[in-house]
Amino acid sequence: AGSSWNPRILGICFDAMVFDPRDPDRLYFILDKGYRSLDGGLSIEPIHPMWGWALALDPSPGGALYLGTGNGIVRSWDQGDTFQDASFGVTSYMWSLQVSPTEPGTIYAGDGSGYFNRRRSGEAAWQQLGLACDNLVDLAVTTATDPPTFFAAACGALWRSTDEGVPWHSLQTGSIIWTVVVDPAKPLNL
Repeated sequence: AGSSWNPRILGICFDAMVFDPRDPDRLYFILDKGYRSLDGGLSIEPIHPMWGWALALDPSPGGALYLGTGNGIVRSWDQGDTFQDASFGVTSYMWSLQVSPTEPGTIYAGDGSGYFNRRRSGEAAWQQLGLACDNLVDLAVTTATDPPTFFAAACGALWRSTDEGVPWHSLQTGSIIWTVVVDPAKPLNL
């Protein structure tokens, strides 16, 4: 797998991308606005006018698409055809979004101030859970541990929390970290 690559989306750089596990030809990405492709990246269309850095897709049936924008979060229940505000009081720049792999409808957000936030389905507002450092850039969660372990790329370092972001512990890596991803085949590996 991966022995040959074919360029799809030419002439555009994007900050985040997710594939829809229910339809491998549908993908979403964000940069100067939100975009969608329905043909595996052969063509693209804008779906939201606001720029941003983060997006997440709830893979459960009927799950929402979330875009983290420069002034909060928007959500789509119809695969990007329409969006509604989902900020619920959070108005800062969203660097990262992560859908909970264990709680359908729960989403986590890392904001431009370095805070880790959570909103569960049906809750009226986001809950600020903890502060990693000045700038929480990326989030990942693994359910290979009980309770789930959260990892964050923040202030150029790798951080870990075993209790939903209260508190965060820096893991010294000797490298500058901007992105963190859990290996789906080996969920204890980053």
